[in-house]
Amino acid sequence: MPEFYKALLYYHLFVNWPLAVISLYGFTFRKFWFSTTSLILAVSFASISVPVIGELVGSGRGSAELVRTYSIFFGLAIVVIFRSLLASPTAKTKTTTKEIPLLLI
Repeated sequence: MPEFYKALLYYHLFVNWPLAVISLYGFTFRKFWFSTTSLILAVSFASISVPVIGELVGSGRGSAELVRTYSIFFGLAIVVIFRSLLASPTAKTKTTTKEIPLLLI
């Protein structure tokens, strides 16, 4: 097992899993910060998937099914990134606005 792969496993264990739990909580209770945590998680997963896919394809040791599985998850991470960037915040802020009369000149 390559050393960088062990480091990636520890990163998943100590960073991505807690972030996934937090994102699940935000999704379940419809928190306004859910899109931010899902964006962080998706970018993290996409950036970790690239070297793993590269190692599997470059070394020739990865089976086609394993490469396909990682590629599917990489594609889902890209979809979540775009969804998080394009999502409108659901938090409603209470602002007071006064109507300003329109002056016609």
